[in-house]
Amino acid sequence: MVFDWENQNIIQKNKLNSHVNIIPFADENNTNYLEVGLSPWYKLLNGEWNFYFTKSPLVGPDDFLSESIDKKSWEKINVPSCWQLEGYDKPHYTDEAYPFPVDPPFVPDENPCGYYRREFKINSKWIDRNTIITFEGVDSAFYLWINGEKVGYSQGSRMTAEFDISAYLKEGINQLAVKVIKWSDGSYLEDQDMWWLSGIFRNVYLYSLPKIYLADYEVISSLDDSYQDGKLEVKLKFFNSFKKLVSKNTVKVKLLDQKNKTVWISAEEKFEIAAESDKKIEIKTIIDKPVKWTAETPALYKLLIIFDSELNKEKEYISSSLGFRRVELKDGNISVNGKKIMFKGVNRHDFDAETGRTVSLDLMESDIITMKKHNINAVRTSHYPNDPRFYDLCDYYGLYVIDEADIETHGFMFTTNTGELSNNPDWEEAYLDRLKRMVERDKNHPSIIIWSLGNESGFGCNHKVMAEWLRNRDQTRLIHYEPDRKQEIVDFNGPMYSSVEEIVKKAEEKDYQKPLILCEYAHAMGNGPGGLQDYWDAFYNYERLQGGFIWDWIDQGLLKKENNRQYYAYGGDYGDYPNDRNFNLNGLLFPDRTPSPACLEYKKVLEPVKFEAEDLTKGEIWLINRYDFKDLNNLNFFWKILVDGHIEKSSQFEVKDIKAGQRKLLQIELDDLERFKDSEIVLEINCLLAESKKWADAGHEIAFEQFILKNKKRNHNNKTASKLEVLEGENKIKIEGDEFYYQFSLLNGELEKSIYKNKELFNKEPEFNIWRAPIDNDEPYEEKWKKLNLDKSIQKLKSIKVKEKSEDKVVVEKIIKVGVPVYSLTILVNFDYLIYADGEIEVNLSGKPEGDWPVLPRIGLKIELDSSFKNLKWYGLGPGESYYDSKNAARIGIYKSEVAKMHTPYIFPQENGNRTDTRWLSVYNNNGLGLFITSEKRFNFSIHDYSIKSLERAKHQDQIIRGDKTYLQLDYKQQPLGSASCGPSAAEELKADDFDFSFSFKVNSSNIIAFNKLY
Repeated sequence: MVFDWENQNIIQKNKLNSHVNIIPFADENNTNYLEVGLSPWYKLLNGEWNFYFTKSPLVGPDDFLSESIDKKSWEKINVPSCWQLEGYDKPHYTDEAYPFPVDPPFVPDENPCGYYRREFKINSKWIDRNTIITFEGVDSAFYLWINGEKVGYSQGSRMTAEFDISAYLKEGINQLAVKVIKWSDGSYLEDQDMWWLSGIFRNVYLYSLPKIYLADYEVISSLDDSYQDGKLEVKLKFFNSFKKLVSKNTVKVKLLDQKNKTVWISAEEKFEIAAESDKKIEIKTIIDKPVKWTAETPALYKLLIIFDSELNKEKEYISSSLGFRRVELKDGNISVNGKKIMFKGVNRHDFDAETGRTVSLDLMESDIITMKKHNINAVRTSHYPNDPRFYDLCDYYGLYVIDEADIETHGFMFTTNTGELSNNPDWEEAYLDRLKRMVERDKNHPSIIIWSLGNESGFGCNHKVMAEWLRNRDQTRLIHYEPDRKQEIVDFNGPMYSSVEEIVKKAEEKDYQKPLILCEYAHAMGNGPGGLQDYWDAFYNYERLQGGFIWDWIDQGLLKKENNRQYYAYGGDYGDYPNDRNFNLNGLLFPDRTPSPACLEYKKVLEPVKFEAEDLTKGEIWLINRYDFKDLNNLNFFWKILVDGHIEKSSQFEVKDIKAGQRKLLQIELDDLERFKDSEIVLEINCLLAESKKWADAGHEIAFEQFILKNKKRNHNNKTASKLEVLEGENKIKIEGDEFYYQFSLLNGELEKSIYKNKELFNKEPEFNIWRAPIDNDEPYEEKWKKLNLDKSIQKLKSIKVKEKSEDKVVVEKIIKVGVPVYSLTILVNFDYLIYADGEIEVNLSGKPEGDWPVLPRIGLKIELDSSFKNLKWYGLGPGESYYDSKNAARIGIYKSEVAKMHTPYIFPQENGNRTDTRWLSVYNNNGLGLFITSEKRFNFSIHDYSIKSLERAKHQDQIIRGDKTYLQLDYKQQPLGSASCGPSAAEELKADDFDFSFSFKVNSSNIIAFNKLY
């Protein structure tokens, strides 16, 4: 027996054709398309439903279609929801592989199935009309019954399915039954990088239409060739469900502006409709100089359709928004309203850590507001059409959208090739259906400027058919599909994970004439990505490069609660096999939607206002407007002078009439700075919103920049204090001063004692360290690192001696050889401990690698301190973490914190919390005792209440063992982040064969409170 859910030629039964959202209103004064609850003809069916779960669609409850059910044998479930997160079945994560045998169109016999039941009430006003039931998202296939009668079938998880249920209804209580099947032949087209989750996961609702009704409409709101006047076309399609001709029908269209003022009203169109037939009406006009829609200026008009018929009891009002904008290829670039734009984009999944693919309107709105606050202007709905309300929000707040069809067949890479179904004509209709449903549902949104044919499904004949249909259907938007590498059917080159070098090489080809936009880049998995600034420097330096879409928006960690534990789960945490572990944790946001350090870095490199130094001695700085359309008159500008991290002076300055794409040379008065001759002087410029916007309050920072006007001169003061005493003997070297002493072992070379005021400063001597807990982007290196045992390095003392001694300074020289088990890789490290009479200890390190070392994780010192040292203050980049290739968002300043707060909670634990370009650091206990650390050169540091081993062993945040000590890492260098978890390696690697290293730190413990007050 061939089942519907195992037959690619059966996509639906009795389902209505896809169309735009049509909810009629009864009152012209209450026609807000965003508030459909105001309509008397709308009934939301979300809530608690009865639910029965089985392991096969061939098994179900006996009373499924009965007028009433035995509630004792049924359970309750929330609709919408994913049943795996309601206690049935288990979540399963794969990136590429299908979690079932690949044998299309067939799926396993063990195929979980959910049976849903609920009642709803229909009153007499609805009975005389047509009633439509809408399912906005059901994974992956389902049947529908009303009052025990089968209505129809549908598949295609992320697309709306509607059925006309008028003939099945009765006045009063009606029974609704839905059978949802987990796996179907459609699942072969839904192999996206995300959790496999099932059920009715989006809204379910009823709406009522009169017997003669508006069945669909298309709004084309473009611009003329001068980009000044609006060209408005409204294409209406009516349907007469009577079995007779209806001759007296009228329709007119109104256009209202942002202040709800009528801009235009059409003449009343009169028409007749034949029995059970369609009627198409087209209304066109020219709108004089409308306010144009862009992502920067999302000006929306309200379209109101007023329809009346002699056989309908009352008028119907249908409303939607529209924006006047024109999208085209112009001079080799994608342009909006005649101007080239930059895509400062992000890929986004519909995802909530607690509800999976069921995402509330508030959460969607929160996402878009966060995007706008972080200078993001574009989103790709990877890799399927999103919840319909998401596009309304993109229209309103202003985001360019690539709307992507629900097609991905990645898992065929393990059998034949990813394009197996794409090249199979038997699957053509299944491909086309998904494209058509997306386009017909979403066609009126001004935010959607590009259609995508799907993702990672090879390239084949079915894509060519899709593109041909789309070209004929919509000439107002462009087409994207990444696997079309030769751009046979698409409008631009949209590769993924290309390196900066690769896109630059492409842009420099003399005969290359198409735009290049990275549909995915900068894989934000765990700690990373690095190198974002390099991409954006390239985007702005080459005409054909127009930005890209970072991967991706949010970590897909599911909040899991078990055995008094609560943590974010990833692949394998539910016993799911096969799985791709934590490869779904690659978002700019953590699962709780807190912005990650990468999100802050992305905001910085995307800034629409930039500042570049011309002549800092004269205070000359270029201000560059990188908006595509706006001037800078809606922004306030401030500057301030920082002297050794403290604000010395500040002021506001005026910027006028700098149009989009222009630059202006600023002159900032920098007088009276000579008196700070021994200090570091920094100029900071801030750009803030002057007035509140839909997405941010006045005062929100859009951009900033810092310029070092003068570097600090290092003081080398002679040490004045009591005399030092050196005691040698009994296999020890002891250096004593006033209230402190240091003691070295001559047997192993360790600094055994570091006592100040009877308090041990170091729990363990500073130890040379080359290891870090691998980050996700260390993927190209980690296997080799561990094979070479870099995480198990062993140190051997070569020699230790007092190299120099006087009353005010003692130098202890220690030479060690660092090696790894099994291999003959060594680093000869020379330690010089310079101990001064005031208690300061300076540690000078130099070294030379020997052997065929790989790229190293880091070069530095790790220091164990007492756990009471839990406070810190530093001068350098902050307040958040920064790394060599990801520090644009950090600012030079003085910062205070606590050790426990220096942790960045990447869901899969890994190296985190580094601060770069540090000038000084103090670490101290509540009594003011501790360490004050400086260096001749700026340094990196991180500090935690857990060890590197504890961090590396943990697989989730709650498994990190904390609190026994304070662990300080001082680094000369650390391997950059890159984005090699899925993309290019770091631009500049820490290669051992490129260097002989030399660096130093000074540690003073005499009076931390005094130092903190001084600095």
